[in-house]
Amino acid sequence: MSKAYSQSIEKLVKLADTYLESKKFYEALKILDRVELRDNYTARVKGAICSVELGDFVKGIDTLCELKNKKGYDFFLYLKLSESYISANLHLLARSTLREMEKREKGEKLALVSIYCLILDWIEGNTEYLENQFRNIINLNSKDYPNLASYAIYISRLALYWERQHKKNFIITKKFYVIGDSHSLSLKYVNLSNFDGIYTPEIFWIMGAKAYHFGAKENNLMKSKALEIKKVIPENSNILFLFGEIDLRADEGLIKHCLKTGESEDVAIKKTITGYLNFIIENFQTTKNKIYIGTVHAPIYHDDESLKKQLHRSETISNWNDYLKEKIKILNLRIFDIYKYSLDKNKFGKREMFIDDNHLFPFVYEEVFKRENFLNKRNDVKINIDGREIDFDKLDSDLQDLVNSYRFAEQELHRLQAMLALTNAAKVYYMQTLKSRLASTKS
Repeated sequence: MSKAYSQSIEKLVKLADTYLESKKFYEALKILDRVELRDNYTARVKGAICSVELGDFVKGIDTLCELKNKKGYDFFLYLKLSESYISANLHLLARSTLREMEKREKGEKLALVSIYCLILDWIEGNTEYLENQFRNIINLNSKDYPNLASYAIYISRLALYWERQHKKNFIITKKFYVIGDSHSLSLKYVNLSNFDGIYTPEIFWIMGAKAYHFGAKENNLMKSKALEIKKVIPENSNILFLFGEIDLRADEGLIKHCLKTGESEDVAIKKTITGYLNFIIENFQTTKNKIYIGTVHAPIYHDDESLKKQLHRSETISNWNDYLKEKIKILNLRIFDIYKYSLDKNKFGKREMFIDDNHLFPFVYEEVFKRENFLNKRNDVKINIDGREIDFDKLDSDLQDLVNSYRFAEQELHRLQAMLALTNAAKVYYMQTLKSRLASTKS
């Protein structure tokens, strides 16, 4: 192979890398699929990654498997193959590949593998592996992999939460399908109860997905993964969609896009939500399926961040939820109003409901489900007492105030119990000291 030919190949791969960095997968794939690159290992791996990102799981996974059989073990190749299996909802194959990597790796590479294993095992309920994975993850550099490191913290807190709830009886009855981003992981092991009985969530996690992805005109990884999930959900199902929070983070998504381009936030919100809901209706809505759409929870207030930026984000989330609820009503879908339940009087999130800065405790979803089903049911029922129709809105408000008062009283009780324990300990110490001094005085 001539030097000039090698240099031209190198230029093509670099050009493809430029497209990959800006997430222009179609343009990158057009270069990587060229005849002169078909014997180039690096180009073929990157081409397979582009195929997966564009939703062509068969082509991408077939290419990666072929290269795996030819080259043998290669960390990057195996990691991309595992991610591709996860994207295609092939969790057994993903876990098998990751377990093989666990046996070969150590240090930070092992930690990276363990993060993926941790998330899959949490979704699948394989809790016996969690302790080992938490031990391995200690070696992960959170600066290099901030998103994956935050997953580890999030799941560790969820595991601790359920360990403290060990007395709870988990009742497996009807399934309730949850398709969402990382927020969906909080619903694992939750019991959702309503007038029809108790439901057990089955989680379908789409890592890093935004509502924006589903409304995009071009095919993409997120849309393709949702369509793969659709294949395993039976007719006559309850399906909850939990997306939108990532769209509304201050450092990415809609807010950043509007600041950069000058597009009106109202226009961007309407365009994103319309595309998102249209995708759901076209692909999941049937006469028998019940579709629930989750609102975006209120954001936590941080003392060390700009008040102006936080108020802007809070207002954007409020506007998003207002338009989302308006569209849900028009389209005859069902609301799952997390926002209303998580909101405090200052338009920020109630801190006691958050397991970390971005995710809610499991109990919040149980409460929202009960509340929303009550609200849906009441629309079909009118109750009169002494000739007067019950004001359900006031009843809801009074009930919520009662729940909040109970929670505050419970926290206050715990605080007083702790103070009492300290007081008793202090009293014992005082009596012992007094006896000691009396004894020394007598002697």
